[in-house]
Amino acid sequence: FGSESVKSYVDPNLAHLYGPTKVASEHPETVVVFVTHDFVPETDSFYKQYARFKAHEVKNRIFGNIEVMIIDNSLGWF
Repeated sequence: FGSESVKSYVDPNLAHLYGPTKVASEHPETVVVFVTHDFVPETDSFYKQYARFKAHEVKNRIFGNIEVMIIDNSLGWF
């Protein structure tokens, strides 16, 4: 949306690079999930989590073997 992310899975490693930008303690109402479908065999655990994402999906797009999902987190489930 033209701004830096307010939360990311890499925050523990890279948040110090954000300078004065505050890192959110909770995930925002909209979450972007990147799923790769070609690096390792997909397990039952993967499909369980994938189904949870799909249940909250607002929109998705596939780019080759990478799927990008926009997830509704307005209820704070993630």
